[in-house]
Amino acid sequence: TFRNVSAVVADAPGVPAGARRGLGLAVVLAILNQACASTAVLEYAQHLLRDVGVTSQHQADSMAIAVSGAKALGVAFGLLLVRRIGRKPLLGWGGFVSALALVLVALGAACVEPKTLLLGLCVFILVFVATWGNGYWVVVT
Repeated sequence: TFRNVSAVVADAPGVPAGARRGLGLAVVLAILNQACASTAVLEYAQHLLRDVGVTSQHQADSMAIAVSGAKALGVAFGLLLVRRIGRKPLLGWGGFVSALALVLVALGAACVEPKTLLLGLCVFILVFVATWGNGYWVVVT
């Protein structure tokens, strides 16, 4: 509640040690999680594909389904990863590989190359969901 958050921020008596730091970490992670724009990538995948020359609706739908499949695979893979490698490495490596995948998306869009764009979209969604998608909730709960 707002009262609890206020107590943590004010470092009120009875608030456990480290709660303020934990709240700050949760807020920063929430901002970073949203800044990654994974929802935007899913929402605009077909628009991006159309912009690089995928004119067939059937082909665009098939490619968008591949991106959604990468998301489903990422969820399953992420559940295994979080216990094996831990939260900090998961978020660190996940952010790094996600950034590289977004570079691949940008290259595919800039070079008008549908296969490169699709590969970048799939890798980004798989890695983001497997790391930040799952890891964020592990950290803040």
